[in-house]
Amino acid sequence: MASDISFDIEGLREMEAAFAELGQNIGNKALRHSIRQASKPMLEAAKRNAPVSSGRSVKSGTKVVNGVRKSTYKKVPGGTLRANIKFRLPRTNRNNRVTGFLGLRSRKVYYANWVHFGTQPHNVSRNSKREKWYFHKGSGTWKKYKRSANELRGSKPVKGAKANPFLLRALQQEQANFFRIFQAEMAKKLKTAQRKAARDKKRAAM
Repeated sequence: MASDISFDIEGLREMEAAFAELGQNIGNKALRHSIRQASKPMLEAAKRNAPVSSGRSVKSGTKVVNGVRKSTYKKVPGGTLRANIKFRLPRTNRNNRVTGFLGLRSRKVYYANWVHFGTQPHNVSRNSKREKWYFHKGSGTWKKYKRSANELRGSKPVKGAKANPFLLRALQQEQANFFRIFQAEMAKKLKTAQRKAARDKKRAAM
């Protein structure tokens, strides 16, 4: 689950020009460091906002009992969704742009999209694993593809889940902090780099 969000930060162009004089590598390192530091409060807020269940059972495989194959289940502890919220910053920069990712990518929390965006009322059949979902932009929730009357036999209606946009709330709650920390860290890194460049220049002139 991911969406692209861009920010226009005041004074960033001036910092970018100053870093350009010091070298692209120094600027990239400062940018990556600042984004990591600024994203920490947002990550903590996302974890706080994430719902925590009491745990549930999921199918883990099958076993044969008295000649009959039966499904086996394992307990998934509560807090799995919260524990898998991560902030990632890829090592490679595309087109000199640094892109961060705050969200969930683990298969353990395949249901994260449904929790965040909610679902429409639907029917659950015995072959629920084969059912396909799609994101409906009009309603902003997840829906199931329509199935035939034969597929619907033996299914039961289920109320849709209410959306719980815990990641979006974290962004809204910590947006101001992100800007403040980012600017402070960039300014700090710029001062350090300028001082080092001045020292190196002085040594070279001796």
